[in-house]
Amino acid sequence: MIKPNISTLSNLTNKVSRGDSNLSGQGQAPKGVKVISVLDWIGGIGAILFGIFVFVLSLLPWGGQGKIEIPEGVNFNISLETLRILGLVLGVILVILGIVLIFVAINIKRGKNWARITQIILSSLSILFGILGLFTGNFRGLITSATIPALIVYYLLFNQEAKQFFTR
Repeated sequence: MIKPNISTLSNLTNKVSRGDSNLSGQGQAPKGVKVISVLDWIGGIGAILFGIFVFVLSLLPWGGQGKIEIPEGVNFNISLETLRILGLVLGVILVILGIVLIFVAINIKRGKNWARITQIILSSLSILFGILGLFTGNFRGLITSATIPALIVYYLLFNQEAKQFFTR
């Protein structure tokens, strides 16, 4: 029979009464990890809302003759139905990405190493897309698409306090 440790039970009871959601005994998350968690929450909620918006917008009836007018000299022809399907797919992808970001936000604050690795991968993809955006002339997007994720990757990989938090 397992004998419960009274001090451990007392600590857990105190944590629950204080509303502390970190019952693992892993300690408080470093401030940088908390900031990353908040950024993921904001990004996740934004992605879900924008995904729903794009999805609903794709379902709305559009007038016209089934083609979008493209300025002269541009060799691009796409039907409204194709745009509608692309919008539906993009909406679903954004909602899924938003759910993943919220799931990562919750678990990165709990010190789950898989959430740290997922965050590094997602941030690295964002850096890649930010750099690719430079080729299209999107210099303003570089700050949000590459700079902030680069700081997140650097922090999660090289900050000693963060590394210790995820290896406990």
